Amino acid sequence: MQLILNNENNQEDQTELFHEVHSCDFIQRGDFAYRTYHKDEREKVVVVFNPESLVMTRSSSPKSVLSFHHKEPALVMIPTPLGFQC
Repeated sequence: MQLILNNENNQEDQTELFHEVHSCDFIQRGDFAYRTYHKDEREKVVVVFNPESLVMTRSSSPKSVLSFHHKEPALVMIPTPLGFQC
């Protein structure tokens, strides 16, 4: 199975487009679906979702956890070598 990620990142006057395709594993457990894949740097990513929420956990150093709910906006801070990105 493949996971296709398309994203647009807007910061100040710069826009960055992302397009990634990864082979992934898919597991359904109860109300939640799990997709697991590895990025090019051998970083493991687990995406857990249902119709109301999505949580993405990246086993990077430091670990990143992004959590989204379909009715609530999310503020996301991602640790990078240049500091936290919002």
